Amino acid sequence: MLFYPIKVVGNSKAYTVGNSRRVVLAHASEFKGLRSSGHLNSQDPSRQSIRFDIKPGPLSAAIPLFEQNTGLKVIVPNSAILELLSPGVSGLYNAEQALKQLLSGTAVAWHFSDSNTVLLELQLSSESVDVQGENAAQVTSTKYTEPLLDSPQTVTVISRKVIEEQGATTLRDTLRNVAGISLAAGEGGAQGDNLTIRGFTARNDIFIDAMRDFGSYYRDPFNVEEVEVLEGPSAVTFGRGTTGGVVNQKASHLN
Repeated sequence: MLFYPIKVVGNSKAYTVGNSRRVVLAHASEFKGLRSSGHLNSQDPSRQSIRFDIKPGPLSAAIPLFEQNTGLKVIVPNSAILELLSPGVSGLYNAEQALKQLLSGTAVAWHFSDSNTVLLELQLSSESVDVQGENAAQVTSTKYTEPLLDSPQTVTVISRKVIEEQGATTLRDTLRNVAGISLAAGEGGAQGDNLTIRGFTARNDIFIDAMRDFGSYYRDPFNVEEVEVLEGPSAVTFGRGTTGGVVNQKASHLN
């Protein structure tokens, strides 16, 4: 290894090592020992100031340039790290400062495994989200006190938001969101909302706020907060009939 003195200042001497851009300031006595030993015994290589000019790009291209500038060996156990984009580094830095800037924003951690070897590893995220405040309002049925998830009944609720987003103008349009319902089209001379739930006729199983809604007419959901569909026998909660299920309209009570 060749050392080229640049300038003598008092008892100190500046020198370069081979073709490196590295500039080191040492005392004359240290420089003498340095020439005889052939290595830098007065300073830590990771602390020496080096001029870097590494452009932004993938780490697969930036790491070899970093190794060339510093003389350090970079170990990358995870090949996915090489695909990450680096902001690059330009200016006069020591190896540690340059590496920190080179890996900025990449979620890659590094440490020296020995004086000449750097190990790169992906950082494990330890961030957590703390959610505070009241629970969001849960959709429930007027006939069941427990949340629908805990109710032993197949219940489908079409909320007001869904009705408005779909632009539904009839109850029939709203019920198209529920599987297991067949909408008739006046078969047998029946008028109004004629439907079957799980194969059983349910034209008399339509309710408003759990009160039976008699009448052969086409219903409009303009004043409905939500529509609840209970599939399966429901006579225990809604009375006679209701073999296939029940359609309950929950009215919107405006002040």
